[in-house]
Amino acid sequence: MTVPDLLGWTAAALMVATFGCREARLMRPLAVATNVAFIGYGALAALPPVLALHLLLLPVNLWRWAQVAGTPARLARARAWLAARAARCARPRQPGVGMTLLRGTTLCVAVLLLSA
Repeated sequence: MTVPDLLGWTAAALMVATFGCREARLMRPLAVATNVAFIGYGALAALPPVLALHLLLLPVNLWRWAQVAGTPARLARARAWLAARAARCARPRQPGVGMTLLRGTTLCVAVLLLSA
């Protein structure tokens, strides 16, 4: 088996593994590795369409990987913000002029759903 063939089969195996991922946080690094392997395969085997495709897909997968990597931090910030709002709307209030008893109820329900 030649080096390009070995690299092509490795890239194909990585592609299958990428399709088998259920979570984006695991899929994106595999997709980047797949793109790198296919770029090597396309260059060594002189396959311009394969090379061009994966040269185009590599920055897309790198960008999406960076977005997914920031997701847990954004979710934690959103939960903290919603928890602060829920604490504020959970305080007992005296209805006054222009106030409603149900103020913040939707937000409290959203916090309860996110914390589950």
